[in-house]
Amino acid sequence: WVNQLKLRYSYGVNGNNNIGAYLAYALYGSGTYNGVNGSAPINLPNPDLTWETNLAHNVGIDFRFWDRFSGSLEYYHRTTEDMLLATRIPLTTGFSSMTKNVGSLLNQGVEAQFDVDIINNNDLQWTFGINFSFNKSKVINIGDQDYLSLGSGIRAVQGEQLMQFYLYDYAGVNPVNGEALWYNEEGAITNSFDEARRVYKGSPEPIATGGFNTALNWNGIDFSASFEYKIGNYLLYPDHQLIW
Repeated sequence: WVNQLKLRYSYGVNGNNNIGAYLAYALYGSGTYNGVNGSAPINLPNPDLTWETNLAHNVGIDFRFWDRFSGSLEYYHRTTEDMLLATRIPLTTGFSSMTKNVGSLLNQGVEAQFDVDIINNNDLQWTFGINFSFNKSKVINIGDQDYLSLGSGIRAVQGEQLMQFYLYDYAGVNPVNGEALWYNEEGAITNSFDEARRVYKGSPEPIATGGFNTALNWNGIDFSASFEYKIGNYLLYPDHQLIW
């Protein structure tokens, strides 16, 4: 009844060289200052800049039973070290940021796929499959910074999931006059946007993703359908600073 049963494990290290051209070097560019043309530094040197590295462990099992049920189940654990990040530096240097190898990030989760041959004969074949994955990220270290801005109101915060919404704390709408309401630093409701506090409001990263599919073949005529889903993530409507 066992057609296949395979246990596998892998470990590997790979690099990400998405550094950008010449970021490790001191660069000069032409410009104009006080009406006079000249050259000025446009990039600070960082001779220690190198690739970031991903260290990945994977353990899984592949199986097929009764020549009908098949699938795979896998657990992974991946650590990214020496991350390539634009870090803040004192403005007295003439620059606001510099690309460095700082920080580390953890991703771990489970991926699974299951398939079944519901009907399998000469004239009719009907299959059904389902897959899902769970991933959990955690920012282990981002150097000497409290957070990194990732744009669109999203931050990376040490000790938290990789992406976090950092938004004004919306309190709804005043039913009497339709004004937008906000929470201030004391937790009281105000209609003044200038007094609104900013808080972390969840992550756009889903807890789980997956899908299911089915395929039917009858005498050479095919029909198939597939569906995808993701759950556990938050969505941002930036025009209203709402979170769901």
